Amino acid sequence: LSDLNKFVNIYPEFPQARLLRALVHKELGNSEKQLVDLAEALHSQPSNPTLLKWRASIYLDEDKFALAKKHALLARLLADDAETEMYLGVAYYNLGDADSAFYCMDQAIAQDATLLPPYLYAGTFGLELEDFERALKYLDLALMLDPRNSSALFYKGIALAELDRLDEGCRCLRKAFYSGMDDASDYLTEYCFGKEN
Repeated sequence: LSDLNKFVNIYPEFPQARLLRALVHKELGNSEKQLVDLAEALHSQPSNPTLLKWRASIYLDEDKFALAKKHALLARLLADDAETEMYLGVAYYNLGDADSAFYCMDQAIAQDATLLPPYLYAGTFGLELEDFERALKYLDLALMLDPRNSSALFYKGIALAELDRLDEGCRCLRKAFYSGMDDASDYLTEYCFGKEN
């Protein structure tokens, strides 16, 4: 970081140095300085969808969902991909537009069916909205991609338990717990204690 600061001071017009410094700031968890360097890089490359998408991801991490949506939409206009759709979906959901959120997650899945996070996001959206059947559809697909994914097992277990499918739900929750998902213990206590599964 010290070397990059010196370099940027000497050659302020060199965008690659700013991008490298933004990556260092990302590793250090400094969103504010990341955004400064990205803004400078975007000044010389305003139509770079990768940079716009990166900025959208920072705003998501900071819970600035309107700004995340704005920059993800700009990135989508220039070059749409599964990751951009996923960021848009998260932004829409947190802005209270669940229909657009699910649409974006479906678009992300259509563009890259092997990308796991859109399935997990859509599954958690379904859980939060108490649309447990819908959540299960996404979580079943996630588990087809990664049968041992502890998050997918955990969320599926919750959805099944909420649907009174306790045998299946408790099996999923146990698998999630034994794979390191400590949060599953509360649900196991609530739904599964003393049950034969």
